Amino acid sequence: MENRVERENAYTRIIMIDQSSQVLGKVTEAYTKKYFIEEKLMGLWNLITNVQNTFATIVQQAAVSKSCNQ
Repeated sequence: MENRVERENAYTRIIMIDQSSQVLGKVTEAYTKKYFIEEKLMGLWNLITNVQNTFATIVQQAAVSKSCNQ
């Protein structure tokens, strides 16, 4: 009887370790995807903002140069 309890205890530990490893892997993968996606989106947002600011500057300078030529 004691031997059976020890085997079942060992089996339970194996299952718990396996399940923990699977959960840890899934959580790590989800976090990694979230982190990199957010990083890529922030990089894209910064690029869009820079392009927008550049165009705004060009439009402002064009309006000033056009009015000076008249």
